[in-house]
Amino acid sequence: MFYIYAIIKLSKLQLVYIFNRAITQHLILDEDYPN
Repeated sequence: MFYIYAIIKLSKLQLVYIFNRAITQHLILDEDYPN
């Protein structure tokens, strides 16, 4: 049962990470920084 909880927790962390990356990339694009 625990591994299911671990997978859910991992996928949530992954979603947060992807979301944060999208936001930071969006902000960087908005401020017109070079890649």
